[in-house]
Amino acid sequence: NFVEKSDIDCRVGRFFTCEPRKYCHRFRKGFKWSCKLRPGIGRWVGLQHSFTAHVGAMGVALLTQPHCSDPNAGPYCIAKPKGFISIICDILVYILSIVYGGYRSIVAIESPGGDDDIQWLTFWIILSLV
Repeated sequence: NFVEKSDIDCRVGRFFTCEPRKYCHRFRKGFKWSCKLRPGIGRWVGLQHSFTAHVGAMGVALLTQPHCSDPNAGPYCIAKPKGFISIICDILVYILSIVYGGYRSIVAIESPGGDDDIQWLTFWIILSLV
């Protein structure tokens, strides 16, 4: 669960607890209880933004990178595999994705809790988009 640092509003809840508990902790300032962001949350959010920026830049670079079959592709280009081996590898990847994903999805559905269900639903959505 990623959150923006600006989205976290640490406040004192019932019975002198801090809300949201996952991101905030309480401390005493004189006779008054206050809440502030837990140590490391700001750093974690910063790492998340950095990771998102780098993945986005890499995605843009791969999408704009010329293919070797394009004219004036230059020495740095993306080659498309050719031949019988590439066809076998493509089919094998699709079969393994469907068989393993199907098996793990059934296991996730039968297990208690919903976290793994969401993970495998996300897997199927991404696989259908690819």
